[in-house]
Amino acid sequence: NSLASHVQDFKSHSSRLLSVDLYFKGNVKFRIFVIYIPLPAESVLRSDTIDLLIQQLALTKQSGFHHAVCSDFNMHLDK
Repeated sequence: NSLASHVQDFKSHSSRLLSVDLYFKGNVKFRIFVIYIPLPAESVLRSDTIDLLIQQLALTKQSGFHHAVCSDFNMHLDK
């Protein structure tokens, strides 16, 4: 089974954030985000990118989508 038949939309929210919408039987909507968060040295761009992701996640939830985020966060989560 290919997922290609389920793709309904894709968007480039910025050069660092993309999303793909998939629709499945039973009115199941699933949005996948792919994001690259810049290194900490690029603090303004990093902050703007994270803010954009948070904004898009809120809109995704309001629209009734399930979601997943695939990323290179450039973070140490244990700190």
